Amino acid sequence: MRKAKGRNQLVKKLQEINEHIIIDLIVDNFNEHLLNNAFKVDGTLSLNYSDRIIYVTKNIIAGNEKYLNTLINYNNSYIVENGFDKLTEKEYEEKCLNNEIRSLTSSGINTEQMVLYIMTTGRLKEKLNFFKKLYRQDLESYKVFEKDTLEKKPEMLELLQGTQFEMEFQEFINNNYKGFDKIDFQGLADRYRIKYNRFNNTYTVPAGFVVFFENKSLEIFNKLETFNLNFGLLHGNLKRINGYLKDIEKIQEESKRTAEESKTLKKENENLKKINEFQKTKILAYESGEKDKLIKESQKEINYLYGQIESLQEQIKNIEQDENNTIEENIKIEEIEKQIEKEKTDLQNKNIVILGGKWNSKNRGEVESYIDSENATVEFIEANKIFRNSQKISNKDIVIFDTSYNSHAAFYKVKSITDNLLYINKSNIDEIKKSL
Repeated sequence: MRKAKGRNQLVKKLQEINEHIIIDLIVDNFNEHLLNNAFKVDGTLSLNYSDRIIYVTKNIIAGNEKYLNTLINYNNSYIVENGFDKLTEKEYEEKCLNNEIRSLTSSGINTEQMVLYIMTTGRLKEKLNFFKKLYRQDLESYKVFEKDTLEKKPEMLELLQGTQFEMEFQEFINNNYKGFDKIDFQGLADRYRIKYNRFNNTYTVPAGFVVFFENKSLEIFNKLETFNLNFGLLHGNLKRINGYLKDIEKIQEESKRTAEESKTLKKENENLKKINEFQKTKILAYESGEKDKLIKESQKEINYLYGQIESLQEQIKNIEQDENNTIEENIKIEEIEKQIEKEKTDLQNKNIVILGGKWNSKNRGEVESYIDSENATVEFIEANKIFRNSQKISNKDIVIFDTSYNSHAAFYKVKSITDNLLYINKSNIDEIKKSL
């Protein structure tokens, strides 16, 4: 009993580091074959690889000690057998940031694997904070993708939080829900054929009525939990996307092979009784002439993944350029010397961005008030974040480059993506007014 309590505390401490760390650990350690062998999932559920990961994760979070011990044993024995418990911090950084993972390449080590090893063996305790920091640093690289996803689908944020529905549910249970005075209680009673007491606003209902709504409510809450875990699975797989390129190539090869083998499927009718209904439907679709449609749909999904990979790689490249960029004070740019005075710029409905400089809250406020009075908008982007915001900068009507704190590399990047470029060499309102 004492051991089980300790295991529950372990899961809680791991989730305090990151709510999706359990999924990260499962994806790190188990490919589809290992996952099927290690965790005996109910075969009648007909779960694919991703669904099995979610299933195992939910069981571990719910306190399944057997599943948790399996994860720990696979993780820790792999670390010891490959000598990952004997490296220097520099060697750990090189190997962890290389993003090689066991489930894809049968080699490599990730920071979260070392965190689990230390927390369950008590060894290398002095390095625990080092690996926690590396893990969080690794996660930071993928917050850009996560933020972009949620901006495109803001309704996902409410589902991920899962609180609004639960709050409304609780308000109904406690009879505190807004709008109670507008509800036709007698009409509800007639609809569900239950007895209503108008004197104390209560119903007399059969037991089956309550059981039905209890089951349906639990089903909804379970779906919200599964949705959250699925998002966590997507988040956990971002850093492994290069590895999945190989899986995509296998899918393409499998599609071609399936098309060739479809001619022989009629001869295998006797074996169809031994496979599940999903496989039957799939085979019937091939036989009815829809295989081309299925292949095209697969190709669309593959093309979409390639697009996501290219976008992610471009974002990573821009972030790396920002990190390697040398920021200096009062940089010298020849174009400033040649900048000639021109008529006052019409700012009506213009979108303006100010790059670099050292802006305090007072100076920013003065600029924002001035720009707002001209019916325009303004945004400030720090000098070390210019490359990652290249697309945003290229769409602005006016780009102001502040040389008081910036870099030459950023200047040439900005110059290549916009023609509406102005310069200032001090971070204050007077310089802004003078440039415009």
